[in-house]
Amino acid sequence: MLFKTQIKEIMRHKGLKQADLCRKTGISTALMSKYISGKTSPSLDNAEAIANALQVTLDELVGRDDKKDLTEQESNLLTMFRELGEADQQEIFHYTEYKCSQKFLRETSSREADEKFKGA
Repeated sequence: MLFKTQIKEIMRHKGLKQADLCRKTGISTALMSKYISGKTSPSLDNAEAIANALQVTLDELVGRDDKKDLTEQESNLLTMFRELGEADQQEIFHYTEYKCSQKFLRETSSREADEKFKGA
């Protein structure tokens, strides 16, 4: 997928106008218009600024599918996670760590119980 197609789609999905993206990136309206219309491609620095402003990876911005191994639910969770502020993301990250540690403890306890039963 072309950069111009991707940037338009991501902006549409996030409800952003060109002026919003220009404000977030510091890129002039004239230059951003050239990127969006496909008349020119951004420098790496500008592409990074655009990706950061849109909260996507550079791969996503240029149309590489880094989500191809994700289920639809996983992809939706990732999209929603990226729309949250940093404090909310940290809270979710810590909760996820907690849930994973609980799962590990359950599995470890279950294995130990199985080993004791087999040894008895």
